[in-house]
Amino acid sequence: MPTVVDLGKQGPHPDLMVSLVEGINEVFQEKLTSEGVAEVYVGDIHVLQQRTLYGLPWSNLWGVPWNHAEDVISVDVSVGLVICTPTGARKHVVQYQAHRFPDRDWGIARMGVDWLDEPPKKPWTSSPALSRGLGIAWGVVAHSPDVGKGRITLANGYVAESPVSNGSFLIFVPFHSAELWSSTVKFGFYDTQGREIVTDNYPLPSPE
Repeated sequence: MPTVVDLGKQGPHPDLMVSLVEGINEVFQEKLTSEGVAEVYVGDIHVLQQRTLYGLPWSNLWGVPWNHAEDVISVDVSVGLVICTPTGARKHVVQYQAHRFPDRDWGIARMGVDWLDEPPKKPWTSSPALSRGLGIAWGVVAHSPDVGKGRITLANGYVAESPVSNGSFLIFVPFHSAELWSSTVKFGFYDTQGREIVTDNYPLPSPE
């Protein structure tokens, strides 16, 4: 069974800090306001992990018109996992995905956020993000030293895994076939000795 470790970890990674801060302030304004935070600043952001891949195929698997001339386009993708620590508010983790299309600049495409409870409610804070026709990103903040690595297994047997570093891991698995996008993916946690802690099967949702 082939294993790819930390695909895209070496980069080079784009500098998205300004766009990320702008996006957090815009998208999560209500959540931040509820915590008494008026604005998040660059100094509040601490990067844990980044993965960047270039020239990936992104397929139109919806079968409907989209914003590109071809059904398969080439795109550069960067995903990241950051901790946001606004003064006077709870910490939260943000996972983002950025795209760069031909003849365009990098831009944040989507973000997800989760609070980091103290003490943690479980050994990890985990968040998968799906980009249909492109791939899966999975970011985890490990609250326990027993968590050693994470693994994604696709239905065709492809395996991608990442060890915990900087208290976290991030995996990005690109794939754009319709068959895989109508299958089930496995997300697995493993301890520092490589023994399975828990594995969850995740049926990929059908296009809306």
